Amino acid sequence: MQFLFRNSLYFIPLLVVFLGGLLFLNFYSKGEEVLFFSDNRNDFLNNFFYLVNFLGEAYFYVFFGLLFLIFRKYKAVIFITLTGVTTLLLSQILKLYFGFPRPSIYFSELLKMPGALKPVPGVELVSSYTSSFPSGHTMSAFALYGFLTFLIDKPALKLLFFILATLAALARVYLGQHFLMDILGGAAFGTSIAIIFYLIFLKFEKQQLIR
Repeated sequence: MQFLFRNSLYFIPLLVVFLGGLLFLNFYSKGEEVLFFSDNRNDFLNNFFYLVNFLGEAYFYVFFGLLFLIFRKYKAVIFITLTGVTTLLLSQILKLYFGFPRPSIYFSELLKMPGALKPVPGVELVSSYTSSFPSGHTMSAFALYGFLTFLIDKPALKLLFFILATLAALARVYLGQHFLMDILGGAAFGTSIAIIFYLIFLKFEKQQLIR
């Protein structure tokens, strides 16, 4: 309970987003969120979401790993690395298990609506039957920023990390690479990985928080 209270600035907005996402899935057909973004693109949003999409990639694991290395937080570096590797492996296993088609396949081949999904200029739509659920970028973002949230006892950073993870997830829908259900699943799996590795981290770290 203390863990949840201490990280309420992360878990409360996460719960709100989950409930909102589930309500949307209940009232709207699959893919409507993707088509909404596809029909309402502009240059600013195209560039913005193209950039925040990188928040869920390995570069930021390396960045924070090096940052903690500079401050000689070696155990944090190890656990950030373990979090990243575990997330990568688990996301691939889950993708193969579920085998859901990406939006490009879903609209063009399953719904027979070629051209319904308009790609962002310069972004190639992924076409695969085994890679949509869960969103790997979203899992990666929520695993990394979730772990950092639990590790660093700074309220402002907890909220910032949640926002960064959420933007990385939303970018996957805006860019037409994933459905809403994919990023909700990715957020759930990624947060679970972050919690597990943080609890393991506490077993090896006498000082529980980095202040």
